[in-house]
Amino acid sequence: MIKISVKNSIMKKKLKLVIGIVLVAIVTFLGYKITTKLNHKKEVAERIKTIPNFSFTTLNGEIFTQNNLQNKPTVFVYFNSECDYCQSEATKIQKRLQDFKHTQLVFVSFEKKNKYCSFLKAIN
Repeated sequence: MIKISVKNSIMKKKLKLVIGIVLVAIVTFLGYKITTKLNHKKEVAERIKTIPNFSFTTLNGEIFTQNNLQNKPTVFVYFNSECDYCQSEATKIQKRLQDFKHTQLVFVSFEKKNKYCSFLKAIN
C-alpha cells in the first residue's frame, strides 16, 4: 500500500514538472513570436517612411518624381485602361473625390498616351 502511494506521489511530481516545462515552453514560444512580429512591424514602418526614387512622364510631358509629391498622404493607383476593375475603381474614386481632398492621388500607367487619355475621357 505504501509503495503504491509513493509511486503515485512520484508520478504526480513528474506530471507537475512536465506540465510546468510545457507551460514555460509555450510562454517562451509565444513571447518569441510576439517580439519577432513587433520587430518586423518596426522594420516595415521604418522602410516606408521614404519612397524610393522614381520618375514618370505626366500627361503634359513633364517629368514627375518624388520631389513633386506634396507633403500629405499620397495614393499611387496603377491602372490599365482595359481592366474592368481599374475602370470601376477610377469611377468610384471620381465619385468620392471630396473624400480624398487631403490626399494626393497619382494615377500611373505604362500604356501609351492615347490609350489612357481615352480612358480618362471615358470616366469623365
